[in-house]
Amino acid sequence: MHTQQILMLVRKFIYHKHCLPIVFSNYFELNIDVHKYDTRGSNDLHVAAINKNYGKISIKHKSNILWNKLPNALKGYSSIKSLNKRLKAFLQSPVTFQ
Repeated sequence: MHTQQILMLVRKFIYHKHCLPIVFSNYFELNIDVHKYDTRGSNDLHVAAINKNYGKISIKHKSNILWNKLPNALKGYSSIKSLNKRLKAFLQSPVTFQ
């Protein structure tokens, strides 16, 4: 449930920024915003290098990792209901995030 809520926050950031508090307006960065050359992961979230363990368990770092590991088929849903239903099924499957 925790993972699902984190992924829903990222989805809101990507598709519906106006629904989030102003604090989250620049919370995440896409790779395309960091570097201008086109790569396979240019539409993924940028994961900054973290050296400390407490940085690795932060919501910002954890959400970037989880979103980038999500299959592209699930990343495309902008509807909350559609994504929530499919995300729950995906997270309950035994091959999740390997």
